[in-house]
Amino acid sequence: VSSMAAGGHHSAAIIEQDSQIMSWGGGAFGKLGHGNRLQQTTPRVVAALQGRRLVQVALGPHHSAAVSQKGEVFTWGQAGRLGHASHGAEVD
Repeated sequence: VSSMAAGGHHSAAIIEQDSQIMSWGGGAFGKLGHGNRLQQTTPRVVAALQGRRLVQVALGPHHSAAVSQKGEVFTWGQAGRLGHASHGAEVD
């Protein structure tokens, strides 16, 4: 594990071996990044970010963020906290 974070009711880790992010816990607001709002009791890869070389993860109470090796910033979860021009929950 190269980076790990804990949010309000969810956790995430970047696996050093392949730089992929895994998340688990409460899925409200789509904050796990699995395309739904369901609870995930075991770590699961965030498929939308596969292939990105992630280096850092941070979590808030209802949102998540990750930074790639190239400096790209990815955010998901409750809108209004993400830096996107949208409202409500964002679920891919």
